[in-house]
Amino acid sequence: MNVLQVPKGEVFVAYSLTAISAPTIGVILGGLITTKVIGGYTSSKAIYVCLFMGCLASIDSFPIPFVTKFWEFIVLLWFLLFFGGFMMPNLTGILLNSVPMRERSMAAAISQFFFNGFGYLPAPYLYGLVNEYTRVNNAEGKNISRYGMIMLMYSSLIGVASLGIAICLNSRSRRNANKLADEAYGPAFKESEIENIIH
Repeated sequence: MNVLQVPKGEVFVAYSLTAISAPTIGVILGGLITTKVIGGYTSSKAIYVCLFMGCLASIDSFPIPFVTKFWEFIVLLWFLLFFGGFMMPNLTGILLNSVPMRERSMAAAISQFFFNGFGYLPAPYLYGLVNEYTRVNNAEGKNISRYGMIMLMYSSLIGVASLGIAICLNSRSRRNANKLADEAYGPAFKESEIENIIH
C-alpha cells in the first residue's frame, strides 16, 4: 500500500480475490492434469512437471518487487499463487509415495512442520526485519523499501533447487534399481516392479 500508493480497500479486495481464486484453480487443474495427462503423481514425469511449474513460478516472481503499477503486481501475484497451487497435489503425492505406507502419517506431519516452521511462520517476520534494516522513507515518512519483497520472491529459487536435487536423487535411484533388476531378472523387467524396488 505504501510502495505502490494504493487505497487500503482496493488492496484488500484485490488480494482476497487473488488469494482465493489463484491457488484453488491451480490445485484443481494440477490434480486433473496430473491424473488425466501424466498418469498420476506416481509417474516418473510428475516431478518434472513440478520442476517446470516451479521454474515458471520463479520467473514470474522475479519482477514482482520492481513493478510500479498495482494491477501488474496483482496479475504477477495471481500467477505465482496459481503455479504454487498447481504443484501442491503432485508434491504431496510424491512426498507420501516416497516413504513406506507405515511411515506416511509421520512424513506428512514432518512436512507440515517444515512448511510452517521454516516457510509460512518466519516469512512475515523476515519480510518486516529486512524492510526495517533497509528502510527507505518517502515524503510522508512511510517505509517504501522493496528489499523485503525481493528476499521473499527470490527465495523461490530454494524450491527450484530442491526439486532439481530431488530429480538427481530420483534418477540415481532409478539407475540403481534398473541395474539390480537387470542383474536379477533380465532387461525385460517391468517399470512397475522397478518402482517397488525404489520404494
